[in-house]
Amino acid sequence: MKHFYCLLLIPLLMAAGCNKPENGDDNGGQGETPAIGLTVDGIENNCATISVSMTSGTAASAKIVENLPLSEVQFDYENEIQLVNYVKENGIEITLPYTKTLEDLKNGTDFLTAVIALDGNGTATCSASHIWTAVGKEEAWSEDGNTGDLGEVEW
Repeated sequence: MKHFYCLLLIPLLMAAGCNKPENGDDNGGQGETPAIGLTVDGIENNCATISVSMTSGTAASAKIVENLPLSEVQFDYENEIQLVNYVKENGIEITLPYTKTLEDLKNGTDFLTAVIALDGNGTATCSASHIWTAVGKEEAWSEDGNTGDLGEVEW
């Protein structure tokens, strides 16, 4: 008879452990698991448009690093902890949803864009990043700091 009660008790305990709270989440009543979406598009004519929004959950605030040249990155941006710490320390605070068009980008330069969402305590709850390459006219930037062809000017 003991074995029968044990066999009956095990499934009941498992079922009780799998029940979700009334508000439908497992985050201690915090709501949906936060997730942030980041897109970089319109990459042409030495410009790019950054769009950021929460895809689920909510955030008290957010920070972004818009266009960090990959050649200047001094941390492992594939390591999420290092990336989050960098954005938290060096990013600018933004309001979500966020859209901005970047201009005067150097053609062929690889950029890192990264964003984090923060809760009310300032703790990062989620992050997103994107590496992209600027496209546009070569002559928009001078490599040697000159003003261009001044052949028509008589000295």
